[in-house]
Amino acid sequence: MKPRKSLMRLDNAANIYPASLTKHYASLYRLGVRLRDDVDVPLLNCALESVSRRIPTFRCRLQARAFWWWLAPVDTVPQVHSPAPFKAFDFKEYGNLLYRVMADGPNITLDVFHALTDGGGGKTFLYTLLAEYCRLRYGTVTQYEGCILNPEDKPLDEELQDAFFKEFSGRSGKLEKGECAYHIDRADLGRDGLENTGITIDSNVLREVSRNHGCTVSEFLVAALLHSLQSVHALDRYPFRKNIIKVSLPIDLRAMYSTKTLRNFSTYINIGVDLKNKRYSLDGLIKAVNEQKKEGMRKEVLEDKIIANVELEQSFIVRAIPLFIKKFAIDSICRAHGDKFVSYTLSNLGNLTLPPELAEHVDDMECWLGRQRGTSGAATCASYNGRLHINMTRKIRDNSLESHFVRLLESEGVPCEVTEKTLA
Repeated sequence: MKPRKSLMRLDNAANIYPASLTKHYASLYRLGVRLRDDVDVPLLNCALESVSRRIPTFRCRLQARAFWWWLAPVDTVPQVHSPAPFKAFDFKEYGNLLYRVMADGPNITLDVFHALTDGGGGKTFLYTLLAEYCRLRYGTVTQYEGCILNPEDKPLDEELQDAFFKEFSGRSGKLEKGECAYHIDRADLGRDGLENTGITIDSNVLREVSRNHGCTVSEFLVAALLHSLQSVHALDRYPFRKNIIKVSLPIDLRAMYSTKTLRNFSTYINIGVDLKNKRYSLDGLIKAVNEQKKEGMRKEVLEDKIIANVELEQSFIVRAIPLFIKKFAIDSICRAHGDKFVSYTLSNLGNLTLPPELAEHVDDMECWLGRQRGTSGAATCASYNGRLHINMTRKIRDNSLESHFVRLLESEGVPCEVTEKTLA
């Protein structure tokens, strides 16, 4: 299969990431798989070569042109690397590719720059890589469906398209308004520092506790995070602190619009409360989360802000602005609005499942979000084989939020296995 040679302009959601890219900051996420055997690196390299040809965006570099950023195909054959700290990395060291695959013992790790794709696209790449590796190593035969692609197939045009343009162009929307939210302001770990609090719990126990509260697991976790933020807020003596606490929830749009795109196709909803002269119980927060999530997930509400962003990108004035000015403008808008409207982010990949023939080789799977620019940290959660992993990364030394969160879970009858680890 010959690699794709045409340029692809970044999708609507991706433009913010190169605009905010610096030597010490990049919007990254990490997906990890722990196998039952140590990784055979030469075989993983062979699998990586095949899969990166099947998903040609993973054979592209970021190219800045006169007015926009583009994905430009490269001849680089990706290689498996040794483990590296989870921080902004020099793309040139990895053949100008916007991701890196690393192996260490039984662990396979994928770090992705968000301009390339979101968690849905990253998961498809990792699942396909895992399936091809197991085929080469163990002779495993699996069905090519869902997130597992056949490396021998030709890429589909739909997989490479900007789904935002397809679904939302030519319509009028309304930009979302927001209020500045509370941020935890503590001593920073340094330009690249990143600590992680890993929490492992029994998925069935958490599901039962959530059911007893009359909510989903996702709603319970958002409410628990808001309750923990409320506890940190109550102890914050900074005189000009904000009283609004909000958690941002990324939303994968693929199922809603039945697209097969492997580029970014997600949005978010922000859920929170105003703490001015008020303190919420956990059940009170669960009720608020349920109501706001139900409203925020309405298709017309989600579409309104997405369409407005697409409409803005497609306007003649914005298209005509040179990239060096556009970069400054996009970054400034993000700093002034997006980063200030939320206190924290919770990204939920849900239940990660593999076909039985692949699952027999996989011990565990997890995910992490990289260092945040405007907030103190972010959390991811994903369950595999009955275990839910919550990874709370932070760029500050203080772990009060994580401590409150763990204590709350345990007080609700959810035992937690907690580990602390430095990621960068």
